[in-house]
Amino acid sequence: MKRRYQFGEILKNLSIRDKITLIIMVTSTVVLLTATVAFVLNDLYKVKRNISENLKSIAKIIANNCTAAIEFRDSQTAKEILSSLENEHTIASATLYNNRGIKFAEYRNSDLLKEADRDEDEGLPINWKGLWDEVKIEGDYFVAFQKIYLDGKIIGALKVRYDLSEMKKRIGGYLFIALVVFFASIIIAYLIATRIQGVISTPIIRTTQTIRSITESGDYSLRVKTGIDRVDEIGVLVRSFNDMVSQIQARDRELEEHREHLEELVKQRTRELESASQRALQMARQAKAASLAKTTFLANMSHELRTPLNAIIGFSEVLLDKHYGEINRIQEEYINDILHSARHLLSLIDDILDLSKIEVGKMELHKDYVNFRELIERSLIMIKQKAAKHGIKITTIIEEIPEVVMLDERKMKQVLFNLLTNAAKFTPDGGNIDIHVRIVDFQWIKDNVPSRFKEDVFKVINRPEEQYIKVTVRDTGVGIAPEAIKKIFEPFQQEDSSTSRRFGGTGLGLALSAEIIRLHKGAIWVVSEPDRGSEFTFVVPVEEI
Repeated sequence: MKRRYQFGEILKNLSIRDKITLIIMVTSTVVLLTATVAFVLNDLYKVKRNISENLKSIAKIIANNCTAAIEFRDSQTAKEILSSLENEHTIASATLYNNRGIKFAEYRNSDLLKEADRDEDEGLPINWKGLWDEVKIEGDYFVAFQKIYLDGKIIGALKVRYDLSEMKKRIGGYLFIALVVFFASIIIAYLIATRIQGVISTPIIRTTQTIRSITESGDYSLRVKTGIDRVDEIGVLVRSFNDMVSQIQARDRELEEHREHLEELVKQRTRELESASQRALQMARQAKAASLAKTTFLANMSHELRTPLNAIIGFSEVLLDKHYGEINRIQEEYINDILHSARHLLSLIDDILDLSKIEVGKMELHKDYVNFRELIERSLIMIKQKAAKHGIKITTIIEEIPEVVMLDERKMKQVLFNLLTNAAKFTPDGGNIDIHVRIVDFQWIKDNVPSRFKEDVFKVINRPEEQYIKVTVRDTGVGIAPEAIKKIFEPFQQEDSSTSRRFGGTGLGLALSAEIIRLHKGAIWVVSEPDRGSEFTFVVPVEEI
C-alpha cells in the first residue's frame, strides 16, 4: 500500500511533458503487447491444430492398415506397417495393442524418445475400450489414441506419439521475433512521443511560467504568446487565461481608484448600521412596552368584564331556577340565550387571557398525579349528550398506558375538551368520532408526523430515548382544506370565514391547545381532507408529564 502511494505521488509530481510521454508509451506498450500476444497465441493455435489433424490422420491410416494383421495375429506384418513411420521424422513411437489391451507390435524412434521413455512398457488401462479416440498432450509428446474396429467390434488400439521438439523450436523462434519487433516498436513509439508531446505541453508550460511570473511580481501586464493562434482546446485555454488576466488587471485598476474612497465609505456604512441598530432597539422597546400594555389591558379587562358577566350568569341561573316566581316559556328561552351568551363570552375572555399569559411567558403548569384514563372518560362526558342527540357514534380505544401520569389536569382537560367539542361540532348527524390512546416511541413519531409539521414538531421533541403518550381524535366531519391546515393552530384562525358563520367559534381553542401541549414539551398535528374528516394527534412525553 505504501509503495502504491509513493508511486502515485511520483506520477502526480511528473511534469506535463513527462506525463504525456508516459501516457503515449503506456498506451503503445499495451497495444503492442496485446497484438504480440494475440499473434503468438493465434499461431500456436494453428500449429497445434495442424499437428493434431495430421497426427489423427496418420493414426487412422495406420490403424486401418493394421486391422488384418491384428485379426490374424500377424505381429511381423504389423511391425512392417508401423516401420513405415520412419519417414515421419517427428513420430517418436507407435504402439499397437490387441483386443485385450496387450502390446502387439511397436515402432520406436530412439533419437526422438526421451531417455526415461525408451524402456517404458506401454500398456493400456483396464477400461481402455471406454476411452475416446482423441489427440492430447502428454509431457513432451502429442499422443493420438485410435481404437481399431472390425465389423463394428473393437479388435485393438493404436497409440502414436508425436515429438514436440520441433514445435517448441518454432515457438522459441516466434517469441524471439515478437520480442525484437516489440522492443523496436517501443523505441520508435518513444521517439514519436517525445516529438508529439511538445505540441500539447509547450503552451501549457509557457502558461505555467507566466502564472508563476505574475504571482511573484504582481505584474498583470504579462501575457502568454505561445499557442494563442491555435483553434483547439489549448488555444482556447491560452486565450481564456489572457482574457482572465486582462479582467484582473482592469479590476485591479478600479480597486486602486476606489481605495482612496474606501475609508469614507466604511464610515458611512458604520453610521448607517448604528442608526439602524438604534431604530431596531427602539422598536424592540416599543414592542415590549406594547406587549406589556396589552397584557395589563387584558388583565384589567378580564377583571372588569368578569364581574358583570358573573353577575349576569348568576342572576340568569337564579331566574331559571324560579326562586322568585314562575316564568313563562318565552321568558325562559330569552334567559337561556342570555346565560349561554354570557358563558360563551366568559370562556372567550379566559382563552384570550391564557394566550396572553403564554405570549409573555407567565403561564405556569400546575402538575400533579392524574389518572389519564379517567381524564379521557370525564372529558367525553361533555360531548356525549350532543353526540347522542345527533346520532354520532363515539368509539374509545385506550391501550396499555401508565396508571397515573404527572400533568396539569385542568389544562390537559381543556385541550381534550377543545378537540372533542370541535369533532362533535364539525361531524354531521350519523357520523363517527374515534379516540385512540397509546404509548409510542420517538421512531413512531418520526415515521408518522406529516412533512408539513416535521420542522415544528422536532424543535420540541428531540430525545430519541423518550416514551410518549399519543392521543388521536378522528372524526368524519367536513375536513380541512390543505392550504388552511397549518394556520388553524394560529390565534383567531379558522379554515375560512364561512366556517365561523356556519359552525361558530372564535378560532382560539386550537391555538390555546397547541400552546398548552408545547408547555408540556409535546407536539400536535392534524391530517385532514375536505369532506373526509380530520384526525388530530398530540403527543406528550411520559417522563415529562
